[in-house]
Amino acid sequence: MTMKIFLIVFALTTSFHNSFCQDETLQKATELQTAVGEKTGAAKTSSSGYYLKAIINGKEWIASDMSIDKDNSNIVEVQGTRGNTFIKFNLYKPAQGKEKTFSDTSPATWSDESEMDIYVGKDGSVIVTKMDELWIEGTFSFTGKNSWKIVQITNGIFRIPNPKQFNQ
Repeated sequence: MTMKIFLIVFALTTSFHNSFCQDETLQKATELQTAVGEKTGAAKTSSSGYYLKAIINGKEWIASDMSIDKDNSNIVEVQGTRGNTFIKFNLYKPAQGKEKTFSDTSPATWSDESEMDIYVGKDGSVIVTKMDELWIEGTFSFTGKNSWKIVQITNGIFRIPNPKQFNQ
């Protein structure tokens, strides 16, 4: 009987803690999206705002949410999420016209959490096609691999806020 009570209390405590953490994370995400909107005047994940799109194994994929990197370091993270899936890669010292080849030390990733799979892309690249004080835009493609599957990510395009605008 005591073990059942312990398990019930533990489950309720864990549920409350997870709910609190999710609320805090959502609040921080909303604050970042508001900051981006104030600086750029753009709507989130839209053709006039920031976006990430690609063709994954022949099917169109469009991010519904994006993580915003407001750090003004040399490495800028690009990450888009839709449901249980996401694409993520880094730009090192982004500059217009600069191409970055993905590698062992700096791969792109595609994740499908519904399948509990992460595909690591070492074969492929990203090119910054446009960069100004507000935006960084570019194209990307890569082949993602895990132990037993391969995923082709092609015709990728993205636009993210330039982090420098948040640190002036």
